[in-house]
Amino acid sequence: MGIFGDVSGIVSGIADDIKKKSVRRKDSLSGWFSSSGELNSYFYAAVVLVVSSLVMLVLGLLTDRGDMTSSMMIVLSVVLFLSGVVFATFTKDEGVEPGMAAMLYPDSSVNLSRIFADLRVHGDAHFIPAEDGFVQFSPVAAFKGYPEGGSDVFRVSGESAGISVRPACSSLYEALCEDYGFIVPDEMTPDVYSEILGNVFVDHLRVAGKVSAKKAGDDYEITVEDFMLKDACKKIREESPKCCTSSPCPVCSLFACVLCKGLLKPVVILHVSLEKNNLKVVLGAVGSDISGDNNGL
Repeated sequence: MGIFGDVSGIVSGIADDIKKKSVRRKDSLSGWFSSSGELNSYFYAAVVLVVSSLVMLVLGLLTDRGDMTSSMMIVLSVVLFLSGVVFATFTKDEGVEPGMAAMLYPDSSVNLSRIFADLRVHGDAHFIPAEDGFVQFSPVAAFKGYPEGGSDVFRVSGESAGISVRPACSSLYEALCEDYGFIVPDEMTPDVYSEILGNVFVDHLRVAGKVSAKKAGDDYEITVEDFMLKDACKKIREESPKCCTSSPCPVCSLFACVLCKGLLKPVVILHVSLEKNNLKVVLGAVGSDISGDNNGL
């Protein structure tokens, strides 16, 4: 009982020491941490193997039976220790620190929202498919269709007026199409929509644990679980929740662009909320179908 008590104390001490040092040494040992900031699975395996080797070695030495069993325990402890060293040696960083990556784009969304507010453009951004990609149109007031007149940026036609810009996700969408053969199917159902978004944000960008979409009446509700760029949402919403709908970030913009491409209708972001690590976005399609010949523009 005394031997096992001593071994248990040693293992507990080692585990506590690892937890304390892991916090202090996170920056210098970034390869041991996953993209979520926690110790990754390879390092956990290395720790388990090394601790197991120490347990076997202590048991073999303390029992001191001098027989084949003790010899096998010592040999096994050496094998476990070397295996743990191999795991720790070849552990690599699993990606960019999400907290820092999330700070790459909030300012652009906030700045554009401030410009819209100063210009008295109070309407929410509407995403419209075009021949060369997408258009993000922010109406002065209520959306009454995309204006045909005016310059490339300031659009005016009849009762409709506003500002037209490239969506924040345009470069990302183009890269997905060119490098990964990304295609939005003609038939857009909630299941297809979920699969597309999951393929992008879970499999390729690896910034979410799961993405699901469902239809609620005429609207579409998107839930992004374990969203790693949540700090960007917090930063933008510190300025104003209105920023999420007037000048959406690249993530929400891509949600809207994919949906408007599949439905061939203008799409607007109605509501954005952040609940712990989960992002929820509600989008709505407005107007009638857009002609496939010129995509409406």
